[in-house]
Amino acid sequence: EAGGNKVVVSRRHDTLNLILHHRKEDSPVKDVRVRRALNYAYDKETFVKEVMGGMTKTNGQPADSSATGYFPDIKPYPYDPAKAKKLLAEAGYPNGFDMKIEMVVASGEFGDTFQAMAADFKKVGVNAELVVLTIPIFVKKILKQQPWEGDAFTMMFESHPIADLTRVMATHSCNFFAKHICFDEMKETIAAMDSEFDQEKRLKLMKKVAQFYHDQAPVVFSHERPAIDGVSPKVKGYKLVNRVPNWHQITID
Repeated sequence: EAGGNKVVVSRRHDTLNLILHHRKEDSPVKDVRVRRALNYAYDKETFVKEVMGGMTKTNGQPADSSATGYFPDIKPYPYDPAKAKKLLAEAGYPNGFDMKIEMVVASGEFGDTFQAMAADFKKVGVNAELVVLTIPIFVKKILKQQPWEGDAFTMMFESHPIADLTRVMATHSCNFFAKHICFDEMKETIAAMDSEFDQEKRLKLMKKVAQFYHDQAPVVFSHERPAIDGVSPKVKGYKLVNRVPNWHQITID
């Protein structure tokens, strides 16, 4: 901007999260109290304000605020380290525990986000080891071609390109073959949501799914991801529409 350029901030239709291996028998995150504790331990409001420059918002449900299936009354977990410690003690971890997070850092703010998250976890006694993965290895693990080694991994909840909760559930529910997030008790509700044509009924089903994911906390929620573009003053009419530049409307002086 100081050089005469323009910064354009747009929606990406996704959120950034730490996905917890809640089905892993030998992991502390199998306990919902631990998963909620980690959400209370992370100061995402400060991260968004200080690191992201306040250009986005925190999140506490599967869909981002641009999507059908987002509900403003489902609030993000507040920062409450005392409550996090209380929940950890109730779950049998009064002194915390060690965990391993497998992460990619090759995209946007991934590295900053999960370093901040790990630093906050440490304040409540949870020592998170961050293990960096290359994109090819990460994809192999997502596709179950290589085993996960940790208690959590980094990934987006993406509603692109349809901006709808059903898109998120296609990857982050029992619908996805890898089942890194899968709650048997929600299978019927998600299937009904996917096939319901009545708008009012569909929204009720979506609300049930969104609230369940918030309450069960299969991820540590962070924030909605913005798209940030630098545009020359010579470029006129630039904007992103569903993450695609409007090439046919752009002119160059």
